Amino acid sequence: MNWGGCSTACIEQGDFSGLDDLYTEKPEVVDGLAEVFGSWITRFKFDGFRIDTARHVDKDFYNRWIPQILAAAKSAGIDDFEIFGETWITEPIEQSKYQRVWGLPNQLDFPLFDVIARYAGGTQGAGGVMLRLEDDDYSRMSDGRAPTPGTFIGNHDTGRTAMMIKAQSGAEGDELLARVNLGHSLLYLLRGAPVIYYGDEFGMIGIGGDKEARHDLFATQVSAWQTQERVGSAPIGAGSSFDVKNHPVGQHLRELAALRKQWPVLWRGATLPRDRNDGAMAISRFDMADQREYVTIFNNSTESRLLEFATSTPSATFTAVWGGVESTNSDADGFVSVEVPPLSAAILRAEAKFPLAKQPPVVSAAPDDFSELWLLSAETSESPQEVSFLIDNGTGWRRVAVDDSFPYRAFVDPNALPTGSTSRIVAVSRFADGTLVPSGIATFTNTK
Repeated sequence: MNWGGCSTACIEQGDFSGLDDLYTEKPEVVDGLAEVFGSWITRFKFDGFRIDTARHVDKDFYNRWIPQILAAAKSAGIDDFEIFGETWITEPIEQSKYQRVWGLPNQLDFPLFDVIARYAGGTQGAGGVMLRLEDDDYSRMSDGRAPTPGTFIGNHDTGRTAMMIKAQSGAEGDELLARVNLGHSLLYLLRGAPVIYYGDEFGMIGIGGDKEARHDLFATQVSAWQTQERVGSAPIGAGSSFDVKNHPVGQHLRELAALRKQWPVLWRGATLPRDRNDGAMAISRFDMADQREYVTIFNNSTESRLLEFATSTPSATFTAVWGGVESTNSDADGFVSVEVPPLSAAILRAEAKFPLAKQPPVVSAAPDDFSELWLLSAETSESPQEVSFLIDNGTGWRRVAVDDSFPYRAFVDPNALPTGSTSRIVAVSRFADGTLVPSGIATFTNTK
């Protein structure tokens, strides 16, 4: 496999670093792999699989293999078996095809990894993070699940979180610790499932990826590792990391985990990027069950920043429930002002429920400007809601996707529709009280 210029066929069929490629085009190979890995689930009751090098099979493999794996999990009494793949692609639209077309249920979020490391390091503003969150719409599927990719900053291939952030910022000492904690705050306070690489909780930095990022946690005999710099503490020397108590990075991670447990909106709530100002940003999260708005706030600057933005909850107190910001009040139009301390993160919680403006959506279709897909859009009220998009191309109505935040969108692969065929589309808004409000029916012709 030529990593410098590998074609699609090379990626799917090439020998990976000397490992022979499996003939996954053959049904007996697929069935054999399903039998082997299904038996692991039966015997050991795994909760899920992380699929390494997930794009190095033929594109039909997952649509044949995964149903057998999920059936094995269900037979073993595991109804919510998780599968996510390692597809090392930092372009979100390109990565999304492995879910839309290939059939992977979930992926590691390499596009967000790329921008979070830069943001926490201070070399990229908030716009990159906010745009990446908006790109989630490309990964919304007909099952209605909100995107919950595995989010991370460092790993065994790229190098550790602290090393990635230090490479961006050149920071040392207290500033590096603050930036590492900011990076982890992004992982835990944004959508997705945070993945922390072992040793990060003890401040390990490392000097590279692969073998340079596989330090011992026990007392090490590798002299270079004994003297390597750590963030938040001195080099380990001849000691064991397991003897390190209350490391500041580990403490911060425990605090963030407790926040996600206390406020489920942080892991299940809809996401709406609000405002950014020179390194600071505000992102609303919506708890539809409680009809409550939360705002997560971040600042990667070494100076305080002022954010002024609209919320969905007018004339309400927004209480600071975590972090260094002050509580604030929204005006009659929902606008708030927040002073954000340097290198920090915070959470605000509205003390009033957001209002429900139950306006019928208006649905339309157009070619997407950034891909080969058809873009379905719904214009509706600013009230938080979930919008389901459905299509009928003559074979009955089927759901395309569910979008839970503005802009409300879904994407249709033109290859799934006959060229020249006309399809009907409709959008249905679901509000926090369960009310369903449909649009009228629109049509479009597949000219692609």
